[in-house]
Amino acid sequence: MARNLNYLRRTEFKYYRYDNFADPNAVNSQRLYAWRTKFHSLALNHKVNKNWQVKSQLLHGSTLMGNNFVHVDYTAGFLQSTYAVSATSKITARIDVFDVSERDDIPEDMNNSFGHAITLNYQYNINQQWRIGSEIHLNKNTTLNRGSLGVLPQQHERQWLFIADYRF
Repeated sequence: MARNLNYLRRTEFKYYRYDNFADPNAVNSQRLYAWRTKFHSLALNHKVNKNWQVKSQLLHGSTLMGNNFVHVDYTAGFLQSTYAVSATSKITARIDVFDVSERDDIPEDMNNSFGHAITLNYQYNINQQWRIGSEIHLNKNTTLNRGSLGVLPQQHERQWLFIADYRF
């Protein structure tokens, strides 16, 4: 199910409800279970002016496998702002958050996790074919099942990318 609402060609709201209607107890010939996944998604896209655009999305749902072998609720969202500095360059900032909460019956299989990330991106169009840019991504997250692998549950990731993009 989906609903879209547009206002003055500047603001767009989108709502989606997804359900794959899978039987979580169904097992295939390779002994793999089906996953019952369902979620709600609410998204916003707003053009503040000709140079500035704001986007956001919130997703909330659950997934289930087997007779409550894996059962988690999850929530994720982001807020992104893009500003066109000129006709050939733009800057984007984005914040992401997520949370996964375990609801199954197997305490040894720890599926709880949560975290957040910040991304800053700059792009410059050299011409119609070539674009260059740079991006920094900072991510802090905790995933409890890492402990069973001998890894600390809390991780900090830092990425710096330089981008050369050719379109044909």
